[in-house]
Amino acid sequence: MEQTKKRILIIDDDSVVLSVISELVSFLGYDVKVTTEGLDGIDLLHRETFDLVIVDMIMPQVGRLALSKVIRQESPQIPILAISGYYDKLVDTVQTPDVDAILPKPVVLETLKATLNDMFAKERI
Repeated sequence: MEQTKKRILIIDDDSVVLSVISELVSFLGYDVKVTTEGLDGIDLLHRETFDLVIVDMIMPQVGRLALSKVIRQESPQIPILAISGYYDKLVDTVQTPDVDAILPKPVVLETLKATLNDMFAKERI
């Protein structure tokens, strides 16, 4: 029996970054859905099932880190991987309950692969 691909939602307001990360995640064998709007991402989470969310740490419409907080409140079982071009400034300020892992932009394939493998290996309680 064929194993179902893990579904990953990627939310980033920069369409170029979104395209690159989407290609990387697809290359790694995951089923990917994308949006450039934080509120659209929340709507997608209400309508569809995802195994993980990759979200930009700073999104318009919802403010700094607010999107990950909303996702955590509404879907606490879904692991959240935050990404940011301001990684060095934000890594120490991220609340552990709001995200499961953080990666800097630009995202490197091998680091992304290792992070996703680690996140899927852990079970959220």
